Amino acid sequence: MCPFKRTKTGVREYHRILHISIEDVAVTRTRVDAGRLLDVEVLDHLVIGRQRFVSLKERGLGFTK
Repeated sequence: MCPFKRTKTGVREYHRILHISIEDVAVTRTRVDAGRLLDVEVLDHLVIGRQRFVSLKERGLGFTK
């Protein structure tokens, strides 16, 4: 499974793990900033594990305006 999904409007990132790490937030922030430079929106970063998922965007982690 590919960890990135390119859509017409942007990029979604996801991976399987049981918790959100400081590194996840830092990498998301870097990718969001890079996406702005390339005019590509990072739609979300999902952390998936144990039959549930967490959206970093919903939690405001790594996504700033």
